[in-house]
Amino acid sequence: MNDKNEKTMGQRIRSRRKELNRTMMDIAKEMNVSTAAVSLWERDESSISGQRLNQLCKALDCSPMWLLDGIEYLAASTKRVENKYTKYEMEKLDNIFNILPREHRLKVVEYAQNLLDDYYADMSAKINMIKSMKMKE
Repeated sequence: MNDKNEKTMGQRIRSRRKELNRTMMDIAKEMNVSTAAVSLWERDESSISGQRLNQLCKALDCSPMWLLDGIEYLAASTKRVENKYTKYEMEKLDNIFNILPREHRLKVVEYAQNLLDDYYADMSAKINMIKSMKMKE
C-alpha cells in the first residue's frame, strides 16, 4: 500500500488486491457484488458508491482516503491491531509530550484536533463526491 497518488483509484484497487493475493471473485463474493463490478472498478470504468467503498476498503484492508487518492500509507488497518510505524510514532510523541510544559502540550492537543477535523472534512467531501457520481453506462 505504499503507492502514492500517481495511480488511479482502479489501479490502486487492482494493485492492493494482488498484493493480498486475492482474486476479483474473492472480493466480489465478500462484497456480494458481481466479478464484473470489481473489474469495472479496477479499469476505472465505473464509480463506486459510498457504502460499497466502505465494503471494498474492508475487503482490501485499506482506508478510504488511500483508495480515493493514494495517501495514508500509515493508515490504520482494519485487520491488524498494531502497526510498527504507528507504535514508533506514538512512542516518539509520548516522549515529546512528556517533556513539554503544560501550555505547550495544550497547543499540541489543539493542533492535533485541528488536523483531525481537517482530515475528516476532506474525507467526507471525497466520499460525498463519490456518492454523487453516477455509474458509466
